[in-house]
Amino acid sequence: MPNSCELGPFAADVHDDGNAVDTDACIGCKKAVCSDGHIQANVESCDDGQESATCNADCSVAACGDSKLNISAAEVCDLGVKNGSYNSGCNADCSGPGKVCGDGVVDIPEERCDLLVAVANATCAPGCAMIVCAVGFADCDNQAATGCEVNTKTDENHCGKCQNKCGGFQDCNNGACS
Repeated sequence: MPNSCELGPFAADVHDDGNAVDTDACIGCKKAVCSDGHIQANVESCDDGQESATCNADCSVAACGDSKLNISAAEVCDLGVKNGSYNSGCNADCSGPGKVCGDGVVDIPEERCDLLVAVANATCAPGCAMIVCAVGFADCDNQAATGCEVNTKTDENHCGKCQNKCGGFQDCNNGACS
């Protein structure tokens, strides 16, 4: 007896390998293929008959990060080793597009602000790398979360610019110590 399925002169003409083993190259007188519902030894890792939450359509085990999009496993994306990298298009758990400027989250250290997150007395510059203070305001504590927290026209410790402290009996008027 042959030890694998042999095709005869016609595609439908298949000869059996003479055994009842469902993990070899011949299953029920048909050539074993991915999606036949039988795991072919040393060829397939799984075979659920179709894509499933645990098995990819190519009969490999489904896993986020395998670079194979598996909708049944609730993957929205899968870019393999790029998953979770900033601006990659896929987050670490394959459930969405991931970290990017304009997603409504300030992703430190890549971003200093986000276009969808309000910043006091400032706007977020395109690219999310810096905040732009409104006229007369400054970011003297260098914390994006507090925005441009200082009014340099009236603050006696930051008069006209950060760290410009007015002396003893001086006041800060319109950005100048007097």
